[in-house]
This record gives sequence, structure tokens and C-alpha cells, in this order.
Amino acid sequence: MAGIGDTLRKGIGALFGFGGGQAFEAGRDDIQEMAGWRGARAHMDQVFSGQGQVMVERAEDLDRNSAWINGALDRSVEAVIGKGLQPWPTPIYDALGRDMAWATTFARKTRARYRVWAEDPFFRCDAKMRFSLGTLTRLAYLNFRRGGEALAEIRIDERGASNPVNLLLMDPKRLKNPSGKPDNDPLFRNGIELDANGVPIAAHVLKHHPDDAARGPNFNETVRIPFRGATGTPKLIHVINPRYVEQSRGFSQLAEAMLPAKMLERYDRAEINAALLNAIMAFFIQSPGTPDDLAQALAPTGDADDNALKSYVDYREKNPIRAIGDAVVRQLLPDEKVIPVQPTHPNANYPEFQKAQLAKVAVSQGLSYAQISGNWADINYSSARAMLNEIWRSIEQERDFFADHFMQPLFVSWMENEVAQGTLSVPGRPARFYRDISAITNTTWMGPSRGTVDPMKEASARNLEEAAMRKSPIEHILEDGRDPFEVLDQIKLFRDALDERDLDAPDYNTKGADAGASSEDGSTGGSNPADGDKDGVPNEEAKKKGRGKPAATPNGGAAQ
Repeated sequence: MAGIGDTLRKGIGALFGFGGGQAFEAGRDDIQEMAGWRGARAHMDQVFSGQGQVMVERAEDLDRNSAWINGALDRSVEAVIGKGLQPWPTPIYDALGRDMAWATTFARKTRARYRVWAEDPFFRCDAKMRFSLGTLTRLAYLNFRRGGEALAEIRIDERGASNPVNLLLMDPKRLKNPSGKPDNDPLFRNGIELDANGVPIAAHVLKHHPDDAARGPNFNETVRIPFRGATGTPKLIHVINPRYVEQSRGFSQLAEAMLPAKMLERYDRAEINAALLNAIMAFFIQSPGTPDDLAQALAPTGDADDNALKSYVDYREKNPIRAIGDAVVRQLLPDEKVIPVQPTHPNANYPEFQKAQLAKVAVSQGLSYAQISGNWADINYSSARAMLNEIWRSIEQERDFFADHFMQPLFVSWMENEVAQGTLSVPGRPARFYRDISAITNTTWMGPSRGTVDPMKEASARNLEEAAMRKSPIEHILEDGRDPFEVLDQIKLFRDALDERDLDAPDYNTKGADAGASSEDGSTGGSNPADGDKDGVPNEEAKKKGRGKPAATPNGGAAQ
């Protein structure tokens, strides 16, 4: 009986909303918004088998045919990758028993060797010898943003380049389980082979693209490519950004934007067609006929020749109304009326609807509405600063993720070959490279700079940060995507060139020069001894103390 009593109490509590049965509205079924709502329950690898490729095809179609999506992808690539990601090696010198001086020397030499390889004029860093590494990086990231995955094989080929490592980009559509292995096999997930612990150990890749008409008779034949080589360094790069645990393949990052983008596309076409129809159908001619005349014309009951509407239609067939040229008036028949078409398109609510849909697309892509629409009319300085701060966090996170999972594996394989061929020295013997690989290959990846909204204010803010020792000039230069020591070398070269020509160094106190030139006494802020803080405003403290009081004249009276 106790069990029945507990069941009744729980049932009554659930009915009246107490006792814990209805603690969360999100778990209720008795309210209209939640009734019948059941999310799909499925493993993400099975979801990919059923919907993954369909989503990729739709994403590629939007990239080709939707100006909004195409522009959003381009803005993302420009902000995250730009011309390419550049390494600034930051070895963990404390763990290697070295100091900052050694780390700086090592970083400069490593970066120089890397640039020789990555900026090879014959593109030997590309397995197909078609593109520079920067272009390959942009293409890989574009595919990652659009389709949710990036796939590349790290190869070793002696081509006479400074380093034999080269990169082969592949379309992730080529990932496929080998023959006889279904997608629900626990160790083969949509082309990814796992070990007993769930670690990806190899990928099975079709020899030819599945949509290539020249793929040949063995189009289903796959090649097994291990993720790591004999020394444990990367051989295959497969980048996904999972949102679920135990997810083996990546879903298009345009998934959330597809529906609003498609709705906006349909609405755009409907509005344009309606506006075009309004423009073409400038006016109608109202005939003098009556409804009885129309009925008689459609179903004559008497003498058809006596029908006025029929006679009118016969006349208009022989004398149609032609297009009216500029400033030309045609005389109408008796009782004919011109009824102009009132233009009602675009709809008055169309701009707001468009803005709402584009805002959905922007949020899903980590961009702003202004970036996607190109409409900066409503953006002021404060909102632009706030928007840039919010977006930049997303961009930095995205860049760091892609650099860690795409660029860093390639960099490790490149450095392994540099050490092996003796062009790059590491602490201890080369064999220690594998023991200390994390400390030696640690790298900061530089991309496009953040940009500025107000260059003067932001430059001043940087100077204050450096003066307060919250940041170093090197860190600021790295944030701009530049090599700090190249900047220093250029400054030294410039100053040496000035000295050779007996020229004075430029005066960078632009604020003082501008303010001084407009001061009452005509003196400049840089040379006036009364301007103690060199801001171009002399006697500043005295003016602050005397503010609000009438200035005294030499004879002791008040100034008029």
C-alpha cells in the first residue's frame, strides 16, 4: 500500500505542479509551447551519415549563389587568415634550460628558415605545386568554415626545396569507409578508423573525388592514410570543431544560417519580381463595358453583334494601346479611364525583415550585421568599438583553434625535417627533439591585425599600456601580425640613413606641434619651456587654478 500511496502523491504533485514533478518548464508537456516537442536522439556519427553530405552540398550552393553567405565567408577568411598565418616561435626556454636571449635567436632563425620554405616562388610546399602556403591555408579554412572540415596530407618529396615537406589538400567528401565496413561499425566512422580507445589512427580516402567524371572504374577504392608517422609526428591533418562528445566528422558551420538565408533569398526574389511587375504594369485602361456586356460576350443569348463589349474588344484588337513615349498624350475612347498602378513594393516592412534575417546569419557566423550587410550608416564610434571588441574575441578564438589543429601539426613535421637535415639546431642532440618536442615547437601564430576605429586614441592607449608595463612593444607588434625584430631592423636602417645624410630625426610629438601652432603666443609645444608636459598647451596648471575668475590686467583692473 505504501508504494501505491507514494505513486498517488507523486501523481497529484505532478498534476498541481509541486513535489518536483514540474520543477522545470523545459521538461513539461502540458503547456502549448512544449507539447509534442521531442529532440532527435541519435549519435552524431549516424546523424552525419544521414544528413552531413546534404548539408555540405547546400552550404556549397549558398556559397555559389547567395551574396550574403558568400560575403560572410569571405569576411571570416579575411579576418581570421588574411594572407596566411605566420609563426613566431616561442620555445619554452625555462623547460629547456635556456634563457630569453637563446629563445630570441632560435625564434629568428626558425622563422627565417620557415619563410624560405613557405614563400618558395615555385610553390614546392604545395604537393601540386600550384599555390603558396598562405593560399593553401585560406582554402583549407574556407572549406572548414563552409563544410565543417579541413583535410590535408603531409608528404615528403625531394624536389630541391629547402625542406622536403609539402601539403596536399583533399576534399573531405573523399573520406569513406573501406569496402565492407558499414557506417555503424564501432571502429570505422564515416572514413575515420579508430582504435579500441577511440583514438583516430587512420583515414580511408577515396583515390578520386566522388563527383569527378574522370574517376575511372575503381571509383570506390580507398587508400589508408595514418594520422601519424613512425616517429609519432603528424602525417594527416583532419580539422573539425565538434559540438558533441564522440563526434568523428564535422558539420557545416553554415547549418544554423541556412534556413534564414534561404528565407531571405525567397523574399528578395518575391519583392524584386513584384517591384518589376509594378514598373512594367504602369497603368490599366478601364473599358466602358458593364458586367452584363461581359456576361453576354462570354455566353451570348441573342444577337452577338449587338454586344457593346464585343465591339469594343474587336476595336482594341485592331487598335491596341501602344507604349506611350515621353510627353505624349493619346486620346481615349468615350468612357475609357486610365487607372495607374500604385507602387506597393518593396514592402514597407522589407528592410526590417531583411535586417532580422541577416542578424541571425551574422550571429551564427560570429560576425556583425554591418559586416554582412555592408550597412555602416547607423554605426557610431562607441558602437563600432563595442562591436569590434566583441567580434575580435571570436576571431582570435577561431584563429587559435585553426592554427593549433591545422598549422601546428604542419609546423612540427616541418621542424622535424629541419632538425634531421641539420639546418636547425635544438638543445642537446637531435634525438632530444622528440623528448622535448612540446617545448621546442611551441609557437604563436600571427594573423591579420585587429584594425583601429580611431587610430590616434588607440595609439595613445597602446603607449599607456607600454608605459605602465602591462604589455611590451613586442606583444603589440605581434598583434599587428608583424615580426618585431624586422620592425626594429627597419627603424635602425631608417635612422642610420638619416645620420648619413645629416638629417634630423622626425618629431613624433604631433599633438604638441598641432596645438602649439594654434596657441595664442605662437610657440610650439615641443620648445616652449612653459609647456611642461609637452602637450602644446603652455601654463596649463595656472589656467586650471584661475578658471572661473576674471583675468587681471596689468593695471590691476579686470579685463574687459
